[in-house]
Amino acid sequence: MRVQREKVVLTFQKLGMKGADRWEDPLLKKKVSDMPKYASGEEDLEDPELQAMLEDILASCEKGEEIEIDTEAPSGEVQAQVQTVPSQPKRRGRPAKTTSSVEKSEPKKRTKRSEGPSSDAGSRKRSPRKDGEPSTKQKVYSAWKQSGETLSPAELQSTYPQVQLTTVRSWLGGWKNKKNLPAGVS
Repeated sequence: MRVQREKVVLTFQKLGMKGADRWEDPLLKKKVSDMPKYASGEEDLEDPELQAMLEDILASCEKGEEIEIDTEAPSGEVQAQVQTVPSQPKRRGRPAKTTSSVEKSEPKKRTKRSEGPSSDAGSRKRSPRKDGEPSTKQKVYSAWKQSGETLSPAELQSTYPQVQLTTVRSWLGGWKNKKNLPAGVS
């Protein structure tokens, strides 16, 4: 069987293979011989001529016939239908700097972290601990232990509002399993 290259390319494009127009002839021939993998014959190609050609190719593949691809210049109508997808060069590495990004701008003024507004979570401010003072985790743990391990996370959080409820829940979950205890507790 002999088929025109442009019609085969258009058929593959209708089947969803947009880059079929860039395939070399050996690859196109292999794809045509593997056509049963890509189409079952039930597809609607909207063009009866392409539909008939697809069915003929599938029948030839089923019989084991060799399919030749005619690379002669096609008719103007078929060539106009073949969609050419412009190839884009592969981009590797970092993009080149443009003149606008190369221009020198004023150097940024460096500031210390302690200057300016802090980006701590919300309005909570952390006060530094005095030497020998137990950590907040230690205080919450002590209150929990003194209650006989019966205080709920919400009760502990209301006693220590600087600690979030989810943090207290996390701590209690670990403490019940004797894990993630505060420093100095064994």
